[in-house]
Amino acid sequence: HESISEARDRTGNLAGNGVDFSSAANSIVQNITLYQFNNGVNIPGQTNITILNSNISNNNAYGVFIDGGLRSTIKNNIINYNGINGIQSNSVSGTFIINNTINNNSDIGVYFNSGFAPSSIQNNTINNNANYGIYFYFDDNSNITDNILIRNTIGIYLELSSGSNSLLINNTLNNNKNYSLYINAGSGISFINNQIQNTTKSIYDLS
Repeated sequence: HESISEARDRTGNLAGNGVDFSSAANSIVQNITLYQFNNGVNIPGQTNITILNSNISNNNAYGVFIDGGLRSTIKNNIINYNGINGIQSNSVSGTFIINNTINNNSDIGVYFNSGFAPSSIQNNTINNNANYGIYFYFDDNSNITDNILIRNTIGIYLELSSGSNSLLINNTLNNNKNYSLYINAGSGISFINNQIQNTTKSIYDLS
């Protein structure tokens, strides 16, 4: 078990990782500022990693990069102005993104790619990301609830499996430039009590 808590900045030279969990399962990062690394936090194939109350911004590629593993929780952080995506989660069994501010990233705010167990994006503010606020690619059985998505090019993009059993509940999608919700594939998606305003094309559904 490892816990990193620092009331100070860590600044890189646009290379390496601010925090790297290559050999540290069951660990916590909290109260830390990570600027100008290649990735702010790198989590390769680990179990039970938690990132709390930190500022992970202005990194060259990803704010938080998760590749494989089981149960990562990212809560109460600021994840802004990263060079690719704010958070990227690849092939993870359970990623939980809760109460973060994820703004002004150069591609996607939160990208989930091919996860294996229920994941959740809840109570986040996800604004002004250059392309997508939230992008789900075959990450099924997931919940997107109580988020605010404003001024992204596409608010939420879904490309899911048949019978994906995904829930979109109580989200606010305003002023997204192209679509608030774009469903490219998938079925079994529940869309409940979401608010969509001031968007040229509200919902596009190819599923």
